[in-house]
Amino acid sequence: MKVYIKRTISIISIIAIVILYILVSENLFLYRESDSQARFDGFYLEDKNTLDVVLIGSSEVYNDFSSAIAYDKFGFTSYPIGTPAQNGIFIKYQMKEVLQYQNPKLFIVEVNGFLGDDSISDSQIRNVCENIRLSDNKVSLLSSLNCCDDVYTYYLPFFKYHNDINVGTCIYNCNNRMNQFGLGYSLLKGNYTGTYSWQIDKEVGLEDSTIKVELTERNKDDLIDLLDFCKQNNLNVLFVRFPRIQTSRTAETLGRSNAIEDIISTYGYDYLNFVSKIDCSEVLNRSDFYNSEHLNIEGQEKFTLFFGNVLYQKYGIKRTNLNEEQKNKWNNSVIYTRKFYSLANKKLLENSDNVEKYLYEDIKTMDELNYLEVN
Repeated sequence: MKVYIKRTISIISIIAIVILYILVSENLFLYRESDSQARFDGFYLEDKNTLDVVLIGSSEVYNDFSSAIAYDKFGFTSYPIGTPAQNGIFIKYQMKEVLQYQNPKLFIVEVNGFLGDDSISDSQIRNVCENIRLSDNKVSLLSSLNCCDDVYTYYLPFFKYHNDINVGTCIYNCNNRMNQFGLGYSLLKGNYTGTYSWQIDKEVGLEDSTIKVELTERNKDDLIDLLDFCKQNNLNVLFVRFPRIQTSRTAETLGRSNAIEDIISTYGYDYLNFVSKIDCSEVLNRSDFYNSEHLNIEGQEKFTLFFGNVLYQKYGIKRTNLNEEQKNKWNNSVIYTRKFYSLANKKLLENSDNVEKYLYEDIKTMDELNYLEVN
């Protein structure tokens, strides 16, 4: 009997060690190092119920808007929960995730995720599911996606990446996460930018900006599901289409961004279309974009001030109440965001070959910012 008990304890101990190894490995070493990971990590580090505004959507929400600049100018706090090329189906579950930790006065939903086709790639799923915490919400999200093949790897990414272990990469990834965890908050608030210039002559502008194209059936269903959720939970939501330069290549997307207003308005929500309905020409020009879909640093600051004023004046998002420690954190984020802008401009000038390069809150960038002086 004693032998049996000892053997059982030994087996349980081994299993526990293996599970602990997997959890530590995937959280510190084996995750893909990415701006999405840094952005989600930063969100979870925000003090509970201190965010006035949460932006959700694709890459526009963290390329085109700076939470630190908005705080510096208008005094409200915000944070972008976005991932590259994000499909609209994720937004409801991201809202649910936010509501577990924050009680924002306003959700801002960038509608790009509803304007494409019906396909959802593995990378789109992983950018969200690998970075949100394990909960009923994560289980519900994965169930809604019908991920039949290797679904366990979305819960335990260790089994997806264990064959790709590289010691140098592991150390770098670990340092990235420990640097942010050690500080206790995100300095750049999820900010991201490209340090190259858009070649204007490569694309032809689109003259008719009033065309309408129906959403795909799945995207329409996902949008209606989101709108029903927002209404049922009495959420204050503003739907937006952030600025971009439309071309003949993106005519169908433009048409859908116009047509989506008809669906949103039936639920009583506002939709601000900064592409074809709201004139930003006095604020932005083509030189403010690093590609046709994303603003560069100069454009980001201009649009943040423009859109932030709309939020402040029209939607009543006023200065938030923070304690002194929290104010110091946000003021420090403002300082580092100004440094981030200076570094991005420096990198742009150095990028004589115009190679596509990007900056976000990784340890290499933060090390450069620590030694950068800004007037």
